[in-house]
Amino acid sequence: MPDSISKSWFAVFNSPYDHGYLGEPSDLEIISELIDQGYMPKQIMDRNITCRIHENVIKGAYFSKLEKEPPFFEM
Repeated sequence: MPDSISKSWFAVFNSPYDHGYLGEPSDLEIISELIDQGYMPKQIMDRNITCRIHENVIKGAYFSKLEKEPPFFEM
């Protein structure tokens, strides 16, 4: 199984347009995906120093997501 995965990535890197890959995702798209996966702002910014540029956006998106989610427990 790992061989098929590496071969598929190899094919995408060699001819990305043939495989429907139109380019690299922007920083904001990656940040959005990480927030959706449950990463906290500090974890996202610790992954890559360039994410510090978007610190306010990361925190704003994270807390906005928290407001929309139901509480973990009710009192």
